[in-house]
Amino acid sequence: MNGLVQNTTRDAWLAERRKGIGGSDVAAILGLSRWRTAVDVWLDKRGLADDRPETDAMRFGTLLEPIVLDEFTRRTGYEVRRGLPIQTSDEHPFMLASLDGLIEDELAIVEAKTARTADGWGEDGSSDIPVYYHTQVAHYMAVTGAKIAYVPVLIGGQDFRIFAVERDDGFIADLIEAEREFWHSHVLTETPPVPTTAADALLLWARDNGTSVEADDELAETVAKLKAVKAEIKELEERAALLDDRLRVAFAEHATLTHRGQVLATFKAQTARRLDVKSLESAHPDIASAFRRESTSRVLRLK
Repeated sequence: MNGLVQNTTRDAWLAERRKGIGGSDVAAILGLSRWRTAVDVWLDKRGLADDRPETDAMRFGTLLEPIVLDEFTRRTGYEVRRGLPIQTSDEHPFMLASLDGLIEDELAIVEAKTARTADGWGEDGSSDIPVYYHTQVAHYMAVTGAKIAYVPVLIGGQDFRIFAVERDDGFIADLIEAEREFWHSHVLTETPPVPTTAADALLLWARDNGTSVEADDELAETVAKLKAVKAEIKELEERAALLDDRLRVAFAEHATLTHRGQVLATFKAQTARRLDVKSLESAHPDIASAFRRESTSRVLRLK
């Protein structure tokens, strides 16, 4: 391990992570992440992405990390070195590792996690962890040369499990190749990866340039299928509106609809407070203007 970098602030830490591919980037690059895509990672590495606001899950994951590591040590007896600087691969300098902990005697990494539910997590003591975390620890083993990764996790605030993921050199070789391709073909050349979602496309092309593009037969068929599906949805929505009207009329002044002792539906009054924008603009146009923000969006219309 080499390339140790001392970081004193979160901003500095984030800046260092943009200099290469980190463990939390790998699943997105491979198309295995729930939360990010390869386009998200590409924009981040180029410094074009907005900083993601810290969520409660992120905040409490950080706050609970020392507790999870403490419990791991209590249960296993392993002393875990913490507060490690970002590390860089000797052979592949675009690969970075920001470790939660390291067992130096065994050269084993420790990655602490918290989870709301047990979905994707196997039995305590197994290696069965969610795939996006598997890619993360495999990446860390590639960077550090570690032979094993321990993943202690606190599930639902009370279910503590420890997983052991052994090094798989074949899997690691595939990861390295995918990361090398991403870094050299996309990040260094400033060429975005192929977008996989509409959100990706809007991140890359928030505005149109006014020109036309010729559709091939497959894309033309996609347009036709989408129009047909939208027509079906419209027909169903119209049927639903008629049934909804019939039901609301049937309630009259009553709040609850029952059938043979079973509650079928309720139709109760509720009060909500909303800002009356038109009245505000009329009474205080300067104040309304000060808080008005312009936004740009692209609208898809089928012809």
